[in-house]
Amino acid sequence: MIVAVTGCAAPLIGLNIHRNPGLSPYDEIPYLDYLYRVDHGQFVVGKGEHVTTYTMRVVACRGVQGLFPPNPAVCRGRKPITGARWLNSADIDPPTYYVLTAAGANVIRALGVTSQLLTAGRLMGIVWAGLGLGLLLLFARRLRASWAAAIVVTFLVLCMPLYLRNWTFVTPHAMELIVTLSVLWVTVNWAEGGGRWWHLALVGLVPPAVKATDVLATGLAIVLLLFSAYRAWGAGVHRRRASLGEPSRQLIGAGILFVSTLTVSLVWLGVRSHYALMSGNEFPRFNVSHFSLSFLTNTLAVFVQPQAVLAGNQTSIAVLLQLALFGSALMALRATGRAQTFRPLAGTVLVGGIFGPWLFVVFNYVALRQFVTPLPIRYGLSVFSAAAALLAANLRRAVGIVIVAALGLILLSIDLFPSHWP
Repeated sequence: MIVAVTGCAAPLIGLNIHRNPGLSPYDEIPYLDYLYRVDHGQFVVGKGEHVTTYTMRVVACRGVQGLFPPNPAVCRGRKPITGARWLNSADIDPPTYYVLTAAGANVIRALGVTSQLLTAGRLMGIVWAGLGLGLLLLFARRLRASWAAAIVVTFLVLCMPLYLRNWTFVTPHAMELIVTLSVLWVTVNWAEGGGRWWHLALVGLVPPAVKATDVLATGLAIVLLLFSAYRAWGAGVHRRRASLGEPSRQLIGAGILFVSTLTVSLVWLGVRSHYALMSGNEFPRFNVSHFSLSFLTNTLAVFVQPQAVLAGNQTSIAVLLQLALFGSALMALRATGRAQTFRPLAGTVLVGGIFGPWLFVVFNYVALRQFVTPLPIRYGLSVFSAAAALLAANLRRAVGIVIVAALGLILLSIDLFPSHWP
């Protein structure tokens, strides 16, 4: 199954890699630099470290899309690298993604596919896409989606530019779909009475071990368990046999996830502090002196806005896509005869889409005294991943499946023929 999905994803991602020789402006410079360091035995980037000569040379050879054109003279060594070097802002990331990607990239280079670390690292995006999309297909089936619904939604996610971009370039966001669905799968098992406590404890370690923004996946899982606890209590009251047993199980599960994720987060913060070469913030332009309610109002529901999923002037298509993802969750709140966690998952998706940005706003202020604006939409990938799985489970009629398939084909045409779209 995973191999088949990977094979289907490979041509589109490979084409996108070929079409985008320049570095991505979405932090691919520090991500590539981290990958290079790991490939050469340095597994932690200290706060305040500057990017290496290798990375600067790649920037000269490839340029950065929309920012810097290639510089052939510097690339070929005819002129020296001049100017200030950038700080490596990826020091916030644990080395997990980079270690796995470097290992895979070395296999790709050993097979003779390419000799360049950057290209090999990007090709690993095909692996992350295959694993994530395969997991999405299976998790949708776990939520009782039909095979047809699961397949068309998997196809839709593959064609979404928000995901495709992360599978094309070197970025730890490429593992977001894998991380989120792994956490939700174990959480759903627990909420429905299965699994062991240590399953939750283990999966709770994963998000902060991959990327700090992945903790949103843990947040969604905790919200799911809180909704499940409320649902269990309400069902008991309705039957006049209210019991604390089932609600307590859900609350205990939420606590296990929270402690597990918090533990890894604190350990990594300690490691970062040990290796730091500077104090203070690397990007002082985001510093704020006090917390303002405008931070919350300006970021409320940014993940459900049309421009979150599709850039450019395709507003109508973006609206349709968001309606499919979040409108489906709204409809699922009233669904009956579905899996036990179906309605709690629907509530989780809506809460994540509307209030999820606040997690990053509060964290940035408490930890760094900063307010990052605009909030990068890729921080919300966990919400879109959960929404996609729910959409598949909510597609019960052929007409809905056809509509989603058509939407996926439209996105595919945008991916293949971007110049034909404004």
